[in-house]
Amino acid sequence: MIERGRQTGEFDDRLPLGWLVTAIVKLAHSASEEQQAGRMSSQEAEHALRTSVLRLLGAAREEDDAYRSR
Repeated sequence: MIERGRQTGEFDDRLPLGWLVTAIVKLAHSASEEQQAGRMSSQEAEHALRTSVLRLLGAAREEDDAYRSR
């Protein structure tokens, strides 16, 4: 998915692929931990993860706008 997004220009290609994969896995674990600890609802954790991953990949602004309009 990351490579395809890079090829289409949807994602930034300046960071190493391995770094991005590791960072996304860690973000997913963090979102889960926050939810399990009761510091975030399921919806908040999902939004935080999605927003963070998209920003990490260099693609986030449209997603932020869609969330705010809910």
